[in-house]
Amino acid sequence: MTRSAAEPLVELTVDEVGDRTRAIARMDWQDGTLVGVGHTRPTELLPDRAARTLAVSRALSDLATRLADHARVGAAQRRADAGDLRR
Repeated sequence: MTRSAAEPLVELTVDEVGDRTRAIARMDWQDGTLVGVGHTRPTELLPDRAARTLAVSRALSDLATRLADHARVGAAQRRADAGDLRR
């Protein structure tokens, strides 16, 4: 199955080292790759499955924030370009 830009694929990677869990969410988007990262803290005493779930949710949240920032910057640039054309 082929995916278009309208159907982006998010790749998740989870690493567990000692009492820390790290998740990375990567998504190819328009002209590059957006990356979100999430961690658990050593003070969060969680079972392994819960730690993975929390790290993944934080990585996806970070990715969503980066995507929203990307959209805002793109919209601002389009408005600026449109203003240049009106002059």
